[in-house]
Amino acid sequence: MMRTATQDAPFWQPQVNERARRQRRLASVPGTADLDLLMEEISPGHAVFSTHARVMGNDPGALVNGGPCSTLLDFALSAAVQSNLDAGAGYRILEFRMVNLHPHQQYEGVLRAVGNVLHAGCRGVWAGGRVFDSNGAMLAVGSLVAVVDEAQQ
Repeated sequence: MMRTATQDAPFWQPQVNERARRQRRLASVPGTADLDLLMEEISPGHAVFSTHARVMGNDPGALVNGGPCSTLLDFALSAAVQSNLDAGAGYRILEFRMVNLHPHQQYEGVLRAVGNVLHAGCRGVWAGGRVFDSNGAMLAVGSLVAVVDEAQQ
């Protein structure tokens, strides 16, 4: 019986055919080209991101599951956590939580997410953030809990 290269590959290497490889290279997350994220501020434990809201597809204001608010909060909270770590250290997100205060509102204008580290321990980090519209109205609040991976020497 003749074995192929795929059958001889170690079990930990993903088996991907050429068609799937091309699709993965060409595929993109719907709406991300229109997101235009801008990092406005970054300092240890603090990050601010903004974007201009647009109507995306048939679902107004939606990007993926949580919409632009979720995406902005994810970026702001993750950047705030990363900015608080030592060089070479990483983190793994244990929990990301968001409450959309106006779930049926169509977002317009500039959306701004502010993320801050609320507590940083030796192995864990807790960050909180908020999303505001251009009028200063709060659209969403969120939090992120992460475990810190020590810096690689």
